[in-house]
Amino acid sequence: MHLFADLYAVTVDASETRLEAKELSAFILPRVLVTVRKDPVDLEPVVARWDAYEPDVDMGHLVYGLLDALVDGQFDAALQISDMIQGFEDHIFDRACREENKGRGFDLRKCLIQMCRFAAPMGEVVGRFLRETPLVPQDLVPYFEDVQDHVATITEAVGVGLDIVSGLLDTQANAQGNDLNDIAKKLASWAAVIAAPTLITGFYGQNVPFPGIGNYAGTITSIAAMTVLTIGVYLLPRRRHWI
Repeated sequence: MHLFADLYAVTVDASETRLEAKELSAFILPRVLVTVRKDPVDLEPVVARWDAYEPDVDMGHLVYGLLDALVDGQFDAALQISDMIQGFEDHIFDRACREENKGRGFDLRKCLIQMCRFAAPMGEVVGRFLRETPLVPQDLVPYFEDVQDHVATITEAVGVGLDIVSGLLDTQANAQGNDLNDIAKKLASWAAVIAAPTLITGFYGQNVPFPGIGNYAGTITSIAAMTVLTIGVYLLPRRRHWI
């Protein structure tokens, strides 16, 4: 009886909102556990667990220590990502760093997708080990089931995190759309205000007779009409808080 499994040691670089995963392959035989590491993986937590099992250590304890250490690392990574999502949520409406927040949101979503890809197979590995091999003593079954529960918790947290980040990105996009609408309203309002005196000056600038042409009454009428019309056009959008 032997088993082969691809496992992942996961860490989070919070400063760059980046997930780092190192692949670890394990060959499990009745009396031998072989690990193949493509990248350097810190196995000190695993060795510490193995040392704690002495002198009654067996293959079941070795595999449990390996899986438990890797899942605990993934659980810690999931907690860090959750804290990063909380920080992203707290600053979602901060206009001063909106572009930075937008990029951070996409980085968080990428981290969560990668986390799901690395964590989800762990539950299958633990379940397969429980089902297909007699190497697990009966007294260790609850411990392996606890590892399965941790994997399920990580997977659920990643799914919830993806929903939250997607919602926050949609909220940010809606906020940007609202800001754009406000800017368009302000520009249109000021254009209307500027157009009001232009209408009067354009009318009085025509080369045709008009009321008051050739005397001061025409100038006064023009200025008064521009003033009244401009104030009226200004007050209308002002009451609606467009300007």
